[in-house]
Amino acid sequence: MTLSTEPTQASESTQDGAPPTQNITFRQYRRMVLPLDGHVFWVATGTTQTLAATLNAATSAVQTAQETASPTALTLTINASDDLKPFTARAQGLLWVGTWQGQDFAISNASTSDLNAGSVLYSGQTITAPFAAQFVDDASQLDNKALLTSSCLPAFLAMPSQPTPLTKSCPWPEGVPVFPSFAVPDDQPTPYIAVCCRPKTLAPVSMAPSHDAASKTSSQIVREGVRLTLMGLDNQQACQVRDYVRQWALGHDSVLGVVNSPVIRDRPQKNPATATQAVRKTIDFTVMYPQRAMADIAMGLIKAAAATLTRASS
Repeated sequence: MTLSTEPTQASESTQDGAPPTQNITFRQYRRMVLPLDGHVFWVATGTTQTLAATLNAATSAVQTAQETASPTALTLTINASDDLKPFTARAQGLLWVGTWQGQDFAISNASTSDLNAGSVLYSGQTITAPFAAQFVDDASQLDNKALLTSSCLPAFLAMPSQPTPLTKSCPWPEGVPVFPSFAVPDDQPTPYIAVCCRPKTLAPVSMAPSHDAASKTSSQIVREGVRLTLMGLDNQQACQVRDYVRQWALGHDSVLGVVNSPVIRDRPQKNPATATQAVRKTIDFTVMYPQRAMADIAMGLIKAAAATLTRASS
């Protein structure tokens, strides 16, 4: 349900007949990825920029089983005579967040532009409460962050850096990083791999979780489907990845077990504009593991490396 769609109140008037404008301050954030489970946070860099803009807003009431929110879609017309370069240059791993009527909003894209008319049109949306927790003022706030995921993602993130004697015959392809699904950096060059742990496939194997009263932790043996999407890898590299995962699991049989016979599938990504296809393959694994083991792997990742920025801008 749309509640309102209208220009906002202006802080100062413009020429007769022109829409009102107001000064909006934007704060820059840099993406940070937790090494323990791949969750993305945005950390303030301290850089700000104030721009004069005409702003239109449309607020909708949204209610789901787990959330009631009123996200606002925003359209900003910014004067192109301002210094837009720091704002429009989409540096990798950076995000600009503005504040309007006490609400933070993020710019998603520049939908149209007319530099001859002296303006650029942007669109964005307010950041609702569940996502506001992903924005922090200082990286130190993430130092003691607990494991967030309940899947086997930590194991797949750790695999490339934890070879075993069994993986010597099928080493991990050189220069192939692994990212969680929906956390691949902007314009990441190939080759790389995205890991998707499918929540709907997660099912218990044991009757009930075991509970450790001393550590106040519990664990349960579960089965889960995991898809690796391989971007830019040739067939030999794909075979290495598949065999590496299976051999790694054999070397960590108390942590993870592969219980299917995974097949490499070609799923080329098409680009009609250039009549080309990008090399894309998938490998689907079915794995079993005790959930507590994933927390132990995550702690190992924390000790090996602190949270690191993903590809700092040049």
